[in-house]
Amino acid sequence: MNEYSRLRRAAFWREVQATLTRHPYLLVPYEEVRQRLYGVAPVDRGIQTIRLDQIVGSLGRARDFTRDFLPLNETTSDRWRRLREAWEKMASLPPIEVYQVGECYFISDGNHRVSVARSMGSRDIEARVLEVPVRAAIRADMTPEQILRAAEKAGFLARTGLDRTRPDVNIEVTIPLGYSTLGRQIELVWGAGQTGNTTLTLAQAAVQWYDEAYAPIATVIHASGWERDFQRRTQADLYVWLMEHLARLQAEYGRAVDAEIAFEDFQAQKGGGRWGQFVRTTRQALRHWYGDDTPKLVERLVDRYEEKEVEHLVDELAAAERWLAELDAEEAAQGEA
Repeated sequence: MNEYSRLRRAAFWREVQATLTRHPYLLVPYEEVRQRLYGVAPVDRGIQTIRLDQIVGSLGRARDFTRDFLPLNETTSDRWRRLREAWEKMASLPPIEVYQVGECYFISDGNHRVSVARSMGSRDIEARVLEVPVRAAIRADMTPEQILRAAEKAGFLARTGLDRTRPDVNIEVTIPLGYSTLGRQIELVWGAGQTGNTTLTLAQAAVQWYDEAYAPIATVIHASGWERDFQRRTQADLYVWLMEHLARLQAEYGRAVDAEIAFEDFQAQKGGGRWGQFVRTTRQALRHWYGDDTPKLVERLVDRYEEKEVEHLVDELAAAERWLAELDAEEAAQGEA
């Protein structure tokens, strides 16, 4: 059996193992990372020696190799074998080209060379590095889902500047598309600020959104004590859920629905167990902090959701509801244990 066939067989068993264990085994598509970074321009860092185990993704070839660069198909076997022969003869091969995002690298040219290098036991390789500056930790030991979520956070911070205007703030979202939801809310605040002689920058809108919408609700969530019960979830997760739940109710039943009614409906749907307790304590905390007045910007944000936003919200709510179902399953499993 030649080396390429041996690696193909190893890739097959890696895929079988991943299917059984649900562990990710594919490379991360750089296209998806770039989309979440919102157009941050790369900086050419020249030729460097990089570690092979920090290469986690590829531009255009993410389905051709496993995460450790085992080949997944036969279509490129001839090219792979020629490169292997050249490597064994110590032929001079050009540096690969990569994008660097945090501590991770994504190949734009040189996937086969990396596969050959790993098969030869190499630990590093020469590469031309184009670094995309990010303002969030993105590490090679993260899962693909974690890398994409970190990239989404980095894009959110690049657009809003909240890590600089509010340096003590750390908004962590774990539910799907959560940062894009927060970003759209900030854009709504920014759009409302472009009236008459008044102009509002996106960074200023982000500060207003944080101070007048997010922080008050986050304070209420913290005061409700839910973090003791939902240790694997964040304040931002619940903020996203509650705001979108309110928006959907208003889309269905009109603007007469306010935050109090949204909480009542949320409680009716999740009335038992910890969800019911969360909703009840959150309502009590809202009354304690604000009396009968929910923060005005919260209500205005929901009012400004346009009709075109509703369909998108339904998709995101479906993702959030799947997340809730998974949480319920986890709770049931823990109870049985």
